[in-house]
Amino acid sequence: MVNLMVFSPCSPRSTHGYTLIELSVVIALIGILMGTALSLGSNHIEKKNITLTDTSLDTIEEAILLFYRTHERVPCPASPNQAENTASFGVEDTCSAAAPVLGGIVELNNGTADEQWMGALPTRSLGLPDRMMFDRWGNRLMYGVQKNFADSTKTFGDEVVAATASMLKIRDKAGNKVNPDDVQNPVIYVLLSQGKDKRGAYTKAGTQPVS
Repeated sequence: MVNLMVFSPCSPRSTHGYTLIELSVVIALIGILMGTALSLGSNHIEKKNITLTDTSLDTIEEAILLFYRTHERVPCPASPNQAENTASFGVEDTCSAAAPVLGGIVELNNGTADEQWMGALPTRSLGLPDRMMFDRWGNRLMYGVQKNFADSTKTFGDEVVAATASMLKIRDKAGNKVNPDDVQNPVIYVLLSQGKDKRGAYTKAGTQPVS
């Protein structure tokens, strides 16, 4: 058996020997403890990121409510691929044209009563600082809305409010409705953070690296 001898400088005459097996067990235990500590630290950071993003979303919802009270509509999405140093960063489209004027905004069910537009959160139109565009993972927050409710030429007092076809539908994986689509419980807009895995997200630079 091979012994690895460790000498104590405090007691030159005394020696204590550790076998390589014993030493490897000690190293393995240290590795497990370090791995556990890193895992706990990572979980703590992840929970903090989620909490801070939730707090930001609450602030954003208050800004959208204030926008509604001022304009009698909700804002239209902004372009998700505009750089921060451009004049159009965080500025809403009008939702009044047949197609988006600003690049990157996606039309869903276009040409129908339930047409929706999906783009970036219009932070500047909401009076929010530019940093509120991003979640804690560096993704741009996405914002989707039923077009009629964000049309700059209309208000909630128009006939679109009574049209249940204009409400957003939320469905589970099986395709079942999660929310009742009626005017008493309408879903007008959605805010989305892609979170840690960044799938489908736009980065701070306005690119979309992960599909």
